[in-house]
Amino acid sequence: KGYKGDAYYNPRDGKVTCCKHHFTWMMKTVYSDLKFDTPVENFLFMEEDYIVAPNFYESIVLGLGFLPQAEFPEGELGFFGLVLDPTDGNAKAGRKYAVDGFYMNPFTSNPMVLSRDIISQIFKHGKDYCEFDDYNWDWTLVHLQVTKKLPRLCLATSKQMMKHVGVDGGMHKIDEKKLKRLNAAQLAQDYHPTVLHPPPGTMPRMRPRKGYGGWGHPADHDHCKMVLGIQ
Repeated sequence: KGYKGDAYYNPRDGKVTCCKHHFTWMMKTVYSDLKFDTPVENFLFMEEDYIVAPNFYESIVLGLGFLPQAEFPEGELGFFGLVLDPTDGNAKAGRKYAVDGFYMNPFTSNPMVLSRDIISQIFKHGKDYCEFDDYNWDWTLVHLQVTKKLPRLCLATSKQMMKHVGVDGGMHKIDEKKLKRLNAAQLAQDYHPTVLHPPPGTMPRMRPRKGYGGWGHPADHDHCKMVLGIQ
């Protein structure tokens, strides 16, 4: 009652807000609530409509081994995690390397491996996460990165290890050109990343931006903070 809409004057829509609510619940449940027989420090996050390359697990293990030794460019805060689809869901072409390995890339949205330390940093800035007017969990994380609350760099595989196949019935329409790229994409079949490629000379600048809306209602803010245990 009395809600005037998000930053773009849109009314609250449960079909939109559920996306960020689900990711928030999943993040809290997996990292804080589940109990494991042996300590687990890193978790793979991907949606249910991805297919994976045969040796994606080997790539994750090798990538986690590279993380402690990787030197990040001056001014960066470290590494956000591992990314396993360098095409960002076939939105762009992957980089071409003569030798398979990992390279540094700013996070956008991807199947990824995150550590407990990174999740604890997200929880630390949970108020900003929960109140930022963007229904996209991934762009909310980018917001935290742009405002220097989270690292933005990831180690990305030089070949595509995961492929998004669930384009039908989603929230966004997909154009024929992108659909053709998606259908044509081939996952790596014999991929053994053994090299950590050096960072490029300059990293793209990131500026603070307004959220995409859909997350301006106090009820969503309050529920998000309740899930994360923020008063």
